[in-house]
Amino acid sequence: MGNRLIVTSADAQALALTVELFRMLTKSPPADPDFEVLRLKNARADNVARVLDEAFNGGRGGKGGFGGGPAMPRGERVRVVADPGSNSLLIKASPLDTLTIRRLLETALDVEGADDVPDERLPKKRKGAD
Repeated sequence: MGNRLIVTSADAQALALTVELFRMLTKSPPADPDFEVLRLKNARADNVARVLDEAFNGGRGGKGGFGGGPAMPRGERVRVVADPGSNSLLIKASPLDTLTIRRLLETALDVEGADDVPDERLPKKRKGAD
């Protein structure tokens, strides 16, 4: 039979959702998809951008910024740009990766107290120093 997917369900809503997800995942992406803007409520955009970049792309070799042009360089699965001014993320990713990023933001990265965790890479402050 090859290249066929058969889905049956008594629930019409579940069946419609399955069909829509299948269409979304198999649709070829546009030549140059636009960035999607995701505003953050609790976490800092630059911290979340760094975490998402490391999670999806394996991080960067040096101290690279998250700015740059809209084109996705080779080897990057997603493109994440932090906008500290509006505390937003600009995301360019496949529909499935975008859904995954949204879920990560809702459940772990943009929750209350998300930025309270100290960054181990930053130098520790000495007592009495400001």
